Amino acid sequence: MKYNDVFSYIKGEELAFAQDHEVTDNWWWNFKKHINWTILFKHGKFPLSQNNYTIPAKNIVLPLLELRYRAEDIDLKEVVLYVDDQFKYHLSFLAKKYHEEVYAIEHKLETFFDETKEEKIDFGGVIVREGKDGPVWENLETLAFCDRSDFLKGPICFKTEYTPEELYEKQKSGWGKIGADTTIDELIDLFESSNASLKNQGKQAKDKVEVYRLHGSLPGEWLGDYKEKYIRQLCVVAFYQNAKGTATGVTLYKAREYKNPFKVHLDGKKLKNRCLAFGGVERLFDPQVWTNFSERVKHQFLQAASKIILWTDDEAFANGNDIKSQDNLTLNYINQGRQIGQIPTTPVNMRLFDGWIAEMQEHAERLSQATGPLLGESAPSGTPFRAQERQVLEGRETHNYRKEKFSDFIKEIYEDIILPDIQKELVKGKKFLATLNLEELEYVADAMAKNQAANILKEKVLNGENILEGEKEAEIEKARERIKGIGVSQFLDILKGEFEAIPLKVKVTVGNRGKDLMAITDKLSSVFQLILQNPAILDDPRASKVFSNIIQFSGLDPIMFGVNKAVPRPVQPAQSAQIAQPVQPSKELAMV
Repeated sequence: MKYNDVFSYIKGEELAFAQDHEVTDNWWWNFKKHINWTILFKHGKFPLSQNNYTIPAKNIVLPLLELRYRAEDIDLKEVVLYVDDQFKYHLSFLAKKYHEEVYAIEHKLETFFDETKEEKIDFGGVIVREGKDGPVWENLETLAFCDRSDFLKGPICFKTEYTPEELYEKQKSGWGKIGADTTIDELIDLFESSNASLKNQGKQAKDKVEVYRLHGSLPGEWLGDYKEKYIRQLCVVAFYQNAKGTATGVTLYKAREYKNPFKVHLDGKKLKNRCLAFGGVERLFDPQVWTNFSERVKHQFLQAASKIILWTDDEAFANGNDIKSQDNLTLNYINQGRQIGQIPTTPVNMRLFDGWIAEMQEHAERLSQATGPLLGESAPSGTPFRAQERQVLEGRETHNYRKEKFSDFIKEIYEDIILPDIQKELVKGKKFLATLNLEELEYVADAMAKNQAANILKEKVLNGENILEGEKEAEIEKARERIKGIGVSQFLDILKGEFEAIPLKVKVTVGNRGKDLMAITDKLSSVFQLILQNPAILDDPRASKVFSNIIQFSGLDPIMFGVNKAVPRPVQPAQSAQIAQPVQPSKELAMV
Protein backbone atom coordinates (compact mmCIF):
# COMPACT_ATOMS: atom_id res chain seq x y z
CA MET A 1 0.00 0.00 0.00
CA LYS A 2 1.30 3.47 -0.90
CA TYR A 3 1.62 5.95 1.96
CA ASN A 4 2.16 9.68 1.51
CA ASP A 5 3.97 10.32 4.78
CA VAL A 6 5.26 8.64 7.92
CA PHE A 7 2.07 9.45 9.87
CA SER A 8 -0.29 7.62 7.51
CA TYR A 9 2.26 4.80 7.26
CA ILE A 10 2.30 4.25 11.03
CA LYS A 11 -1.48 4.34 11.41
CA GLY A 12 -2.03 2.08 8.40
CA GLU A 13 0.55 -0.53 9.41
CA GLU A 14 -0.69 -0.56 12.99
CA LEU A 15 -4.21 -1.30 11.77
CA ALA A 16 -2.99 -4.09 9.47
CA PHE A 17 -0.85 -5.57 12.25
CA ALA A 18 -3.96 -6.23 14.35
CA GLN A 19 -5.29 -8.68 11.74
CA ASP A 20 -4.77 -12.46 11.75
CA HIS A 21 -1.70 -13.81 9.96
CA GLU A 22 -1.40 -17.22 8.27
CA VAL A 23 1.51 -19.24 9.64
CA THR A 24 0.80 -22.39 7.64
CA ASP A 25 -2.19 -24.35 6.36
CA ASN A 26 -4.98 -24.36 8.96
CA TRP A 27 -3.05 -22.15 11.39
CA TRP A 28 -3.86 -18.45 11.66
CA TRP A 29 -2.03 -16.41 14.27
CA ASN A 30 -2.53 -12.94 15.72
CA PHE A 31 0.45 -11.26 17.38
CA LYS A 32 -1.63 -8.87 19.48
CA LYS A 33 -3.91 -11.67 20.67
CA HIS A 34 -0.87 -13.83 21.45
CA ILE A 35 0.60 -11.13 23.70
CA ASN A 36 -2.76 -10.45 25.37
CA TRP A 37 -3.60 -14.11 25.99
CA THR A 38 -0.11 -14.78 27.33
CA ILE A 39 -0.48 -12.02 29.92
CA LEU A 40 -3.99 -13.13 30.91
CA PHE A 41 -3.18 -16.84 31.22
CA LYS A 42 0.02 -16.14 33.15
CA HIS A 43 -1.92 -14.16 35.75
CA GLY A 44 -4.90 -16.51 36.00
CA LYS A 45 -7.39 -14.41 34.01
CA PHE A 46 -9.95 -15.45 31.39
CA PRO A 47 -9.44 -14.12 27.84
CA LEU A 48 -13.05 -14.59 26.71
CA SER A 49 -15.01 -14.31 29.99
CA GLN A 50 -15.58 -11.57 32.49
CA ASN A 51 -12.98 -11.61 35.26
CA ASN A 52 -15.25 -10.86 38.21
CA TYR A 53 -14.07 -13.63 40.55
CA THR A 54 -17.43 -15.40 40.43
CA ILE A 55 -15.93 -18.11 38.21
CA PRO A 56 -13.21 -20.34 39.70
CA ALA A 57 -9.81 -20.35 38.01
CA LYS A 58 -6.94 -22.68 38.88
CA ASN A 59 -3.73 -21.14 37.58
CA ILE A 60 -1.41 -23.98 36.51
CA VAL A 61 0.70 -21.72 34.26
CA LEU A 62 2.44 -19.38 36.71
CA PRO A 63 4.11 -22.05 38.93
CA LEU A 64 5.55 -23.77 35.85
CA LEU A 65 6.83 -20.48 34.47
CA GLU A 66 8.50 -19.63 37.77
CA LEU A 67 10.20 -23.02 37.71
CA ARG A 68 11.62 -22.24 34.27
CA TYR A 69 12.73 -18.80 35.46
CA ARG A 70 14.81 -20.48 38.17
CA ALA A 71 16.09 -23.40 36.09
CA GLU A 72 17.16 -21.27 33.11
CA ASP A 73 18.55 -18.31 35.03
CA ILE A 74 21.95 -16.91 34.05
CA ASP A 75 23.72 -15.28 36.95
CA LEU A 76 26.05 -12.36 36.44
CA LYS A 77 28.82 -14.43 38.03
CA GLU A 78 28.61 -16.81 35.08
CA VAL A 79 29.77 -14.05 32.74
CA VAL A 80 33.58 -14.03 32.61
CA LEU A 81 35.58 -11.33 30.85
CA TYR A 82 39.20 -11.87 29.92
CA VAL A 83 41.90 -10.50 27.63
CA ASP A 84 43.02 -12.86 24.90
CA ASP A 85 46.69 -12.10 25.50
CA GLN A 86 48.87 -14.08 27.88
CA PHE A 87 51.15 -11.09 28.47
CA LYS A 88 48.32 -8.77 29.54
CA TYR A 89 46.51 -10.81 32.18
CA HIS A 90 46.41 -7.82 34.52
CA LEU A 91 44.19 -6.01 32.01
CA SER A 92 41.84 -8.98 31.99
CA PHE A 93 41.66 -8.80 35.76
CA LEU A 94 40.95 -5.07 35.77
CA ALA A 95 38.27 -5.34 33.05
CA LYS A 96 36.63 -8.25 34.89
CA LYS A 97 36.50 -6.42 38.23
CA TYR A 98 35.26 -3.18 36.65
CA HIS A 99 32.47 -5.14 34.95
CA GLU A 100 31.42 -6.86 38.17
CA GLU A 101 31.84 -4.02 40.65
CA VAL A 102 30.90 -0.92 38.62
CA TYR A 103 29.43 -1.41 35.15
CA ALA A 104 27.00 -4.20 36.02
CA ILE A 105 25.62 -2.21 38.95
CA GLU A 106 25.35 1.12 37.14
CA HIS A 107 23.64 -0.49 34.13
CA LYS A 108 21.52 -2.92 36.21
CA LEU A 109 22.65 -5.94 34.21
CA GLU A 110 21.14 -8.41 36.70
CA THR A 111 17.72 -6.84 36.07
CA PHE A 112 18.39 -6.86 32.33
CA PHE A 113 19.19 -10.60 32.44
CA ASP A 114 15.99 -11.33 34.37
CA GLU A 115 13.75 -9.22 32.11
CA THR A 116 15.05 -10.70 28.87
CA LYS A 117 14.90 -14.24 30.27
CA GLU A 118 11.29 -13.93 31.44
CA GLU A 119 10.25 -12.21 28.20
CA LYS A 120 11.62 -14.96 25.97
CA ILE A 121 10.13 -17.70 28.18
CA ASP A 122 6.69 -16.08 28.38
CA PHE A 123 6.19 -14.95 24.78
CA GLY A 124 8.62 -17.19 22.88
CA GLY A 125 11.15 -14.47 22.05
CA VAL A 126 12.80 -11.25 23.13
CA ILE A 127 14.09 -8.11 21.39
CA VAL A 128 17.14 -6.18 22.62
CA ARG A 129 18.23 -2.82 21.24
CA GLU A 130 21.63 -1.19 21.33
CA GLY A 131 21.04 1.98 23.29
CA LYS A 132 23.19 4.99 24.01
CA ASP A 133 24.34 3.57 27.36
CA GLY A 134 24.27 -0.17 26.68
CA PRO A 135 21.65 -2.80 25.86
CA VAL A 136 17.94 -1.99 26.24
CA TRP A 137 15.19 -4.59 26.58
CA GLU A 138 12.20 -3.86 24.33
CA ASN A 139 8.85 -4.77 25.88
CA LEU A 140 6.82 -6.75 23.33
CA GLU A 141 3.63 -5.29 24.80
CA THR A 142 4.64 -1.93 23.31
CA LEU A 143 5.15 -3.27 19.78
CA ALA A 144 2.92 -1.30 17.39
CA PHE A 145 3.84 -3.29 14.28
CA CYS A 146 6.61 -5.26 12.59
CA ASP A 147 7.09 -7.94 9.96
CA ARG A 148 5.08 -10.80 11.49
CA SER A 149 7.26 -13.44 9.85
CA ASP A 150 10.58 -12.05 11.11
CA PHE A 151 11.31 -9.15 13.47
CA LEU A 152 14.44 -8.11 11.58
CA LYS A 153 13.08 -8.25 8.03
CA GLY A 154 11.19 -4.97 7.81
CA PRO A 155 10.54 -1.75 9.73
CA ILE A 156 9.64 -2.12 13.38
CA CYS A 157 7.68 0.38 15.49
CA PHE A 158 7.03 0.69 19.24
CA LYS A 159 4.25 2.69 20.88
CA THR A 160 4.87 4.07 24.36
CA GLU A 161 2.91 6.44 26.56
CA TYR A 162 4.76 9.34 28.18
CA THR A 163 3.80 11.84 30.83
CA PRO A 164 4.81 15.50 30.23
CA GLU A 165 7.64 15.06 32.78
CA GLU A 166 8.98 12.02 30.89
CA LEU A 167 8.84 13.93 27.60
CA TYR A 168 10.90 16.76 29.03
CA GLU A 169 13.47 14.17 30.14
CA LYS A 170 13.67 12.91 26.54
CA GLN A 171 14.92 16.34 25.43
CA LYS A 172 18.36 15.12 26.58
CA SER A 173 18.20 12.56 23.75
CA GLY A 174 17.38 15.23 21.17
CA TRP A 175 13.59 14.88 21.13
CA GLY A 176 11.92 18.12 20.04
CA LYS A 177 15.22 19.26 18.50
CA ILE A 178 16.87 16.90 15.99
CA GLY A 179 14.79 16.71 12.80
CA ALA A 180 11.70 17.79 14.73
CA ASP A 181 8.85 19.95 13.47
CA THR A 182 7.47 20.45 16.99
CA THR A 183 9.14 21.16 20.33
CA ILE A 184 8.25 19.31 23.53
CA ASP A 185 6.60 22.46 24.90
CA GLU A 186 4.45 22.79 21.78
CA LEU A 187 3.45 19.11 21.92
CA ILE A 188 2.38 19.39 25.55
CA ASP A 189 0.31 22.49 24.75
CA LEU A 190 -1.38 20.60 21.89
CA PHE A 191 -1.97 17.62 24.19
CA GLU A 192 -3.58 19.78 26.89
CA SER A 193 -5.77 21.56 24.34
CA SER A 194 -6.85 18.19 22.96
CA ASN A 195 -7.77 16.99 26.47
CA ALA A 196 -9.78 20.14 27.12
CA SER A 197 -11.69 19.57 23.87
CA LEU A 198 -12.41 15.95 24.84
CA LYS A 199 -13.76 17.02 28.24
CA ASN A 200 -16.04 19.58 26.62
CA GLN A 201 -17.45 16.80 24.45
CA GLY A 202 -18.03 14.65 27.53
CA LYS A 203 -15.31 12.19 26.53
CA GLN A 204 -12.53 10.66 28.61
CA ALA A 205 -9.34 12.72 28.58
CA LYS A 206 -5.95 11.02 28.25
CA ASP A 207 -3.31 11.06 30.96
CA LYS A 208 -0.32 10.40 28.69
CA VAL A 209 0.89 11.21 25.20
CA GLU A 210 1.17 8.28 22.77
CA VAL A 211 4.56 8.32 21.05
CA TYR A 212 5.64 6.04 18.20
CA ARG A 213 9.31 5.14 17.67
CA LEU A 214 9.88 3.81 14.14
CA HIS A 215 13.09 2.06 12.99
CA GLY A 216 13.80 0.72 9.52
CA SER A 217 14.49 1.29 5.86
CA LEU A 218 11.94 3.91 4.78
CA PRO A 219 11.55 6.36 1.86
CA GLY A 220 14.47 8.80 1.80
CA GLU A 221 12.14 11.76 1.19
CA TRP A 222 10.61 11.21 4.63
CA LEU A 223 13.98 11.87 6.24
CA GLY A 224 15.01 14.85 4.14
CA ASP A 225 16.83 15.70 0.94
CA TYR A 226 18.35 12.28 0.26
CA LYS A 227 18.93 10.80 -3.20
CA GLU A 228 18.44 7.21 -2.01
CA LYS A 229 14.95 5.84 -2.59
CA TYR A 230 15.07 4.00 0.74
CA ILE A 231 17.32 4.76 3.68
CA ARG A 232 17.56 3.36 7.22
CA GLN A 233 16.26 5.91 9.69
CA LEU A 234 14.83 6.47 13.16
CA CYS A 235 11.68 8.55 13.43
CA VAL A 236 9.80 9.51 16.62
CA VAL A 237 6.28 10.89 16.16
CA ALA A 238 3.32 11.70 18.41
CA PHE A 239 -0.38 12.10 17.70
CA TYR A 240 -2.97 14.46 19.15
CA GLN A 241 -6.61 15.22 18.30
CA ASN A 242 -7.19 18.51 16.51
CA ALA A 243 -10.29 20.69 16.87
CA LYS A 244 -12.14 18.50 14.35
CA GLY A 245 -11.40 15.37 16.38
CA THR A 246 -8.96 14.01 13.78
CA ALA A 247 -5.67 12.41 14.82
CA THR A 248 -2.83 14.68 13.74
CA GLY A 249 0.84 13.70 13.81
CA VAL A 250 3.94 15.70 14.73
CA THR A 251 7.61 14.73 14.45
CA LEU A 252 9.71 14.83 17.62
CA TYR A 253 12.91 13.27 16.27
CA LYS A 254 14.21 12.25 12.86
CA ALA A 255 17.70 11.07 11.97
CA ARG A 256 19.58 8.55 9.89
CA GLU A 257 20.27 5.16 11.48
CA TYR A 258 23.47 3.58 10.19
CA LYS A 259 22.86 0.01 11.34
CA ASN A 260 20.11 -2.21 12.64
CA PRO A 261 20.25 -1.74 16.45
CA PHE A 262 18.13 -4.80 17.27
CA LYS A 263 19.02 -8.33 18.29
CA VAL A 264 16.44 -11.11 18.62
CA HIS A 265 16.47 -14.37 20.55
CA LEU A 266 13.74 -17.01 20.16
CA ASP A 267 12.90 -19.60 22.80
CA GLY A 268 12.84 -22.47 20.34
CA LYS A 269 12.85 -23.23 16.63
CA LYS A 270 12.15 -20.37 14.23
CA LEU A 271 8.93 -20.89 12.28
CA LYS A 272 8.86 -19.77 8.65
CA ASN A 273 5.97 -17.32 8.85
CA ARG A 274 6.03 -16.33 12.49
CA CYS A 275 8.31 -13.88 14.29
CA LEU A 276 7.99 -15.62 17.68
CA ALA A 277 8.74 -19.20 18.64
CA PHE A 278 6.28 -21.35 20.61
CA GLY A 279 5.98 -19.48 23.91
CA GLY A 280 6.19 -20.95 27.38
CA VAL A 281 2.66 -19.77 28.18
CA GLU A 282 1.32 -20.63 24.74
CA ARG A 283 2.22 -24.30 25.12
CA LEU A 284 0.06 -24.34 28.25
CA PHE A 285 -3.02 -22.74 26.66
CA ASP A 286 -4.87 -26.06 26.18
CA PRO A 287 -4.16 -27.54 29.65
CA GLN A 288 -5.18 -24.26 31.27
CA VAL A 289 -8.39 -23.96 29.22
CA TRP A 290 -9.53 -27.49 30.07
CA THR A 291 -8.51 -27.11 33.70
CA ASN A 292 -10.65 -23.96 33.89
CA PHE A 293 -13.52 -25.80 32.22
CA SER A 294 -13.32 -28.64 34.75
CA GLU A 295 -13.10 -26.23 37.68
CA ARG A 296 -16.18 -24.41 36.39
CA VAL A 297 -18.15 -27.67 36.12
CA LYS A 298 -17.00 -28.69 39.62
CA HIS A 299 -18.20 -25.32 40.86
CA GLN A 300 -21.61 -25.99 39.34
CA PHE A 301 -21.64 -29.44 40.99
CA LEU A 302 -20.86 -27.89 44.36
CA GLN A 303 -23.60 -25.32 43.90
CA ALA A 304 -26.07 -28.13 43.15
CA ALA A 305 -24.81 -30.25 46.06
CA SER A 306 -25.16 -27.34 48.47
CA LYS A 307 -28.91 -27.16 47.82
CA ILE A 308 -31.38 -29.15 49.94
CA ILE A 309 -34.47 -29.89 47.83
CA LEU A 310 -37.41 -31.74 49.34
CA TRP A 311 -40.23 -33.69 47.75
CA THR A 312 -43.62 -34.77 49.18
CA ASP A 313 -46.83 -36.33 47.97
CA ASP A 314 -48.79 -34.31 50.57
CA GLU A 315 -50.14 -31.46 48.49
CA ALA A 316 -51.61 -29.71 51.52
CA PHE A 317 -48.26 -29.72 53.32
CA ALA A 318 -46.43 -28.47 50.24
CA ASN A 319 -48.82 -25.55 49.74
CA GLY A 320 -49.19 -24.56 53.37
CA ASN A 321 -45.63 -24.67 54.72
CA ASP A 322 -42.69 -22.40 54.00
CA ILE A 323 -39.86 -24.61 55.21
CA LYS A 324 -37.15 -22.07 54.31
CA SER A 325 -38.46 -19.62 56.93
CA GLN A 326 -38.90 -22.19 59.72
CA ASP A 327 -36.62 -22.33 62.76
CA ASN A 328 -34.50 -25.28 63.64
CA LEU A 329 -36.37 -28.28 65.23
CA THR A 330 -39.75 -27.00 64.00
CA LEU A 331 -42.34 -29.80 64.16
CA ASN A 332 -44.44 -30.31 61.03
CA TYR A 333 -47.53 -32.51 60.49
CA ILE A 334 -47.98 -34.73 57.44
CA ASN A 335 -51.25 -36.41 56.59
CA GLN A 336 -51.41 -40.08 57.33
CA GLY A 337 -49.97 -42.23 54.53
CA ARG A 338 -48.09 -39.34 52.98
CA GLN A 339 -44.28 -39.03 52.67
CA ILE A 340 -41.59 -36.34 52.59
CA GLY A 341 -37.96 -36.78 51.56
CA GLN A 342 -34.84 -35.12 50.10
CA ILE A 343 -34.03 -35.19 46.42
CA PRO A 344 -30.40 -36.40 46.02
CA THR A 345 -28.16 -33.68 44.56
CA THR A 346 -24.75 -35.22 45.32
CA PRO A 347 -22.67 -35.38 42.10
CA VAL A 348 -21.96 -38.95 41.09
CA ASN A 349 -19.12 -38.16 38.63
CA MET A 350 -17.05 -35.58 40.56
CA ARG A 351 -14.07 -37.95 40.58
CA LEU A 352 -14.00 -37.98 36.79
CA PHE A 353 -13.36 -34.25 36.77
CA ASP A 354 -10.78 -34.51 39.57
CA GLY A 355 -8.95 -37.12 37.51
CA TRP A 356 -9.21 -34.98 34.38
CA ILE A 357 -7.77 -31.95 36.22
CA ALA A 358 -4.88 -34.08 37.53
CA GLU A 359 -4.27 -35.37 34.01
CA MET A 360 -4.15 -31.83 32.62
CA GLN A 361 -1.75 -30.80 35.40
CA GLU A 362 0.54 -33.70 34.58
CA HIS A 363 0.33 -32.88 30.87
CA ALA A 364 1.26 -29.24 31.57
CA GLU A 365 4.25 -30.32 33.66
CA ARG A 366 5.50 -32.54 30.84
CA LEU A 367 5.13 -29.68 28.36
CA SER A 368 7.22 -27.46 30.66
CA GLN A 369 9.75 -30.22 31.49
CA ALA A 370 8.85 -29.84 35.16
CA THR A 371 9.69 -33.11 36.90
CA GLY A 372 8.75 -33.88 40.49
CA PRO A 373 12.14 -33.09 42.10
CA LEU A 374 12.35 -29.77 40.24
CA LEU A 375 8.90 -28.87 41.58
CA GLY A 376 10.15 -29.51 45.10
CA GLU A 377 8.05 -32.65 45.57
CA SER A 378 9.35 -35.31 47.93
CA ALA A 379 10.61 -38.52 46.39
CA PRO A 380 8.72 -41.77 47.14
CA SER A 381 9.77 -43.46 50.33
CA GLY A 382 12.80 -45.67 49.85
CA THR A 383 14.23 -43.78 46.88
CA PRO A 384 18.05 -43.75 47.18
CA PHE A 385 19.63 -40.33 47.50
CA ARG A 386 21.86 -40.90 44.47
CA ALA A 387 18.87 -41.89 42.34
CA GLN A 388 16.97 -38.76 43.37
CA GLU A 389 20.02 -36.61 42.64
CA ARG A 390 20.31 -38.19 39.20
CA GLN A 391 16.61 -37.48 38.52
CA VAL A 392 17.19 -33.81 39.31
CA LEU A 393 20.18 -33.65 36.98
CA GLU A 394 18.33 -35.39 34.15
CA GLY A 395 15.28 -33.19 34.69
CA ARG A 396 17.48 -30.13 34.19
CA GLU A 397 18.86 -31.27 30.83
CA THR A 398 16.22 -29.53 28.71
CA HIS A 399 16.45 -26.39 30.83
CA ASN A 400 20.25 -26.45 30.54
CA TYR A 401 19.92 -26.74 26.78
CA ARG A 402 17.71 -23.65 26.66
CA LYS A 403 20.05 -21.89 29.06
CA GLU A 404 23.01 -22.58 26.76
CA LYS A 405 21.09 -21.15 23.79
CA PHE A 406 20.24 -18.06 25.83
CA SER A 407 23.87 -17.76 26.96
CA ASP A 408 24.91 -17.55 23.28
CA PHE A 409 22.55 -14.59 22.94
CA ILE A 410 23.98 -12.94 26.06
CA LYS A 411 27.48 -13.51 24.67
CA GLU A 412 26.51 -11.82 21.40
CA ILE A 413 25.13 -8.82 23.31
CA TYR A 414 28.35 -8.55 25.28
CA GLU A 415 30.62 -8.76 22.25
CA ASP A 416 28.63 -6.28 20.14
CA ILE A 417 27.27 -3.84 22.73
CA ILE A 418 28.59 -4.15 26.28
CA LEU A 419 32.32 -4.81 25.78
CA PRO A 420 32.91 -1.84 23.45
CA ASP A 421 31.08 0.33 25.97
CA ILE A 422 33.22 -1.02 28.83
CA GLN A 423 36.44 -0.42 26.92
CA LYS A 424 35.30 3.12 26.10
CA GLU A 425 34.82 3.76 29.82
CA LEU A 426 38.13 2.16 30.81
CA VAL A 427 40.10 4.39 28.44
CA LYS A 428 38.97 7.40 30.51
CA GLY A 429 40.59 5.94 33.63
CA LYS A 430 38.71 4.56 36.63
CA LYS A 431 39.30 4.15 40.34
CA PHE A 432 36.87 1.94 42.24
CA LEU A 433 36.53 -0.26 45.31
CA ALA A 434 36.45 -3.98 44.50
CA THR A 435 35.81 -7.06 46.60
CA LEU A 436 38.32 -9.79 45.78
CA ASN A 437 37.94 -13.52 46.16
CA LEU A 438 40.80 -15.65 47.51
CA GLU A 439 42.46 -16.28 44.16
CA GLU A 440 42.23 -12.62 43.17
CA LEU A 441 43.57 -11.46 46.54
CA GLU A 442 46.54 -13.83 46.18
CA TYR A 443 47.20 -12.54 42.67
CA VAL A 444 47.01 -8.86 43.66
CA ALA A 445 49.05 -9.37 46.82
CA ASP A 446 51.76 -11.31 44.95
CA ALA A 447 52.06 -8.77 42.12
CA MET A 448 52.04 -5.73 44.42
CA ALA A 449 54.42 -7.36 46.91
CA LYS A 450 57.00 -8.08 44.20
CA ASN A 451 56.72 -4.53 42.94
CA GLN A 452 57.01 -2.94 46.40
CA ALA A 453 59.91 -5.18 47.38
CA ALA A 454 61.70 -4.36 44.12
CA ASN A 455 61.31 -0.62 44.81
CA ILE A 456 62.71 -1.03 48.35
CA LEU A 457 65.73 -3.01 47.15
CA LYS A 458 66.32 -0.66 44.23
CA GLU A 459 66.40 2.25 46.66
CA LYS A 460 69.03 0.39 48.71
CA VAL A 461 71.18 -0.22 45.66
CA LEU A 462 70.96 3.41 44.65
CA ASN A 463 72.03 4.38 48.22
CA GLY A 464 75.06 2.11 47.97
CA GLU A 465 73.77 -0.42 50.50
CA ASN A 466 74.40 -4.15 50.19
CA ILE A 467 71.57 -6.66 49.84
CA LEU A 468 71.88 -9.75 52.02
CA GLU A 469 70.97 -13.24 50.92
CA GLY A 470 67.25 -13.92 51.39
CA GLU A 471 66.47 -10.25 51.92
CA LYS A 472 64.51 -10.02 48.66
CA GLU A 473 62.23 -12.94 49.63
CA ALA A 474 61.76 -11.52 53.11
CA GLU A 475 60.72 -8.11 51.75
CA ILE A 476 58.26 -9.75 49.34
CA GLU A 477 56.74 -11.81 52.17
CA LYS A 478 56.37 -8.76 54.42
CA ALA A 479 54.75 -6.74 51.65
CA ARG A 480 52.41 -9.62 50.79
CA GLU A 481 51.21 -9.97 54.38
CA ARG A 482 50.79 -6.20 54.66
CA ILE A 483 48.63 -6.06 51.53
CA LYS A 484 46.54 -9.08 52.52
CA GLY A 485 46.06 -7.55 55.94
CA ILE A 486 44.02 -4.75 54.34
CA GLY A 487 41.31 -7.32 53.60
CA VAL A 488 39.31 -8.42 50.59
CA SER A 489 38.13 -4.89 49.76
CA GLN A 490 40.81 -3.14 47.73
CA PHE A 491 40.88 0.03 45.64
CA LEU A 492 41.80 -0.63 42.01
CA ASP A 493 43.08 2.20 39.86
CA ILE A 494 42.97 2.05 36.05
CA LEU A 495 45.17 4.75 34.56
CA LYS A 496 43.78 7.08 31.94
CA GLY A 497 44.64 5.82 28.48
CA GLU A 498 45.91 2.49 29.81
CA PHE A 499 43.52 0.58 27.54
CA GLU A 500 43.81 2.98 24.61
CA ALA A 501 47.08 1.92 22.99
CA ILE A 502 46.51 -1.80 23.53
CA PRO A 503 44.54 -3.87 21.01
CA LEU A 504 42.21 -5.30 23.61
CA LYS A 505 40.28 -8.39 22.62
CA VAL A 506 37.77 -9.61 25.16
CA LYS A 507 35.77 -12.82 25.02
CA VAL A 508 32.82 -13.84 27.11
CA THR A 509 32.06 -17.29 28.46
CA VAL A 510 28.60 -17.72 29.98
CA GLY A 511 26.46 -20.48 31.33
CA ASN A 512 29.07 -22.71 33.02
CA ARG A 513 28.66 -25.14 30.15
CA GLY A 514 29.46 -28.71 30.97
CA LYS A 515 29.94 -28.04 34.66
CA ASP A 516 28.02 -30.08 37.18
CA LEU A 517 28.87 -28.21 40.37
CA MET A 518 27.24 -30.82 42.62
CA ALA A 519 29.24 -33.63 41.02
CA ILE A 520 32.45 -31.57 41.15
CA THR A 521 31.92 -30.84 44.83
CA ASP A 522 31.24 -34.52 45.51
CA LYS A 523 34.47 -35.56 43.76
CA LEU A 524 36.49 -32.91 45.56
CA SER A 525 35.02 -34.11 48.85
CA SER A 526 36.15 -37.66 48.10
CA VAL A 527 39.64 -36.40 47.35
CA PHE A 528 39.66 -34.42 50.55
CA GLN A 529 38.81 -37.54 52.56
CA LEU A 530 42.22 -38.82 51.56
CA ILE A 531 43.76 -35.55 52.66
CA LEU A 532 42.20 -35.88 56.10
CA GLN A 533 44.09 -39.11 56.63
CA ASN A 534 47.27 -37.05 56.73
CA PRO A 535 46.62 -33.53 58.11
CA ALA A 536 50.19 -32.49 57.35
CA ILE A 537 49.29 -32.58 53.68
CA LEU A 538 47.49 -29.24 54.17
CA ASP A 539 50.91 -27.62 54.07
CA ASP A 540 50.99 -28.64 50.42
CA PRO A 541 49.62 -25.73 48.30
CA ARG A 542 47.93 -28.21 45.93
CA ALA A 543 45.91 -29.79 48.72
CA SER A 544 45.08 -26.36 50.09
CA LYS A 545 43.67 -25.35 46.70
CA VAL A 546 41.40 -28.43 46.65
CA PHE A 547 40.08 -27.46 50.05
CA SER A 548 39.52 -23.91 48.81
CA ASN A 549 37.48 -25.19 45.84
CA ILE A 550 35.29 -27.34 48.11
CA ILE A 551 34.48 -24.32 50.24
CA GLN A 552 33.77 -22.10 47.24
CA PHE A 553 31.44 -24.63 45.57
CA SER A 554 29.64 -24.92 48.91
CA GLY A 555 28.90 -21.21 48.84
CA LEU A 556 31.32 -20.28 51.65
CA ASP A 557 34.20 -17.81 51.75
CA PRO A 558 37.65 -19.51 51.86
CA ILE A 559 39.15 -16.48 53.55
CA MET A 560 36.97 -17.21 56.61
CA PHE A 561 38.89 -20.47 57.05
CA GLY A 562 42.35 -19.04 56.48
CA VAL A 563 42.94 -21.09 53.37
CA ASN A 564 46.23 -20.63 51.48
CA LYS A 565 47.85 -18.64 54.22
CA ALA A 566 51.54 -18.37 53.69
CA VAL A 567 53.42 -21.01 55.63
CA PRO A 568 56.17 -19.31 57.65
CA ARG A 569 59.60 -20.44 56.62
CA PRO A 570 61.74 -21.74 59.48
CA VAL A 571 64.67 -19.45 60.21
CA GLN A 572 67.96 -21.29 59.89
CA PRO A 573 70.35 -20.39 62.73
CA ALA A 574 73.47 -18.73 61.45
CA GLN A 575 76.67 -20.71 62.09
CA SER A 576 79.26 -18.86 64.13
CA ALA A 577 82.01 -19.73 61.70
CA GLN A 578 80.19 -18.16 58.77
CA ILE A 579 79.50 -14.50 58.10
CA ALA A 580 76.66 -13.38 55.87
CA GLN A 581 78.09 -12.11 52.60
CA PRO A 582 76.46 -9.36 50.60
CA VAL A 583 75.12 -10.32 47.19
CA GLN A 584 75.45 -8.26 44.08
CA PRO A 585 72.14 -7.09 42.61
CA SER A 586 70.95 -9.31 39.80
CA LYS A 587 70.35 -8.02 36.28
CA GLU A 588 66.62 -8.52 36.84
CA LEU A 589 66.66 -6.26 39.90
CA ALA A 590 68.80 -3.65 38.19
CA MET A 591 66.32 -3.37 35.36
CA VAL A 592 63.25 -2.87 37.60
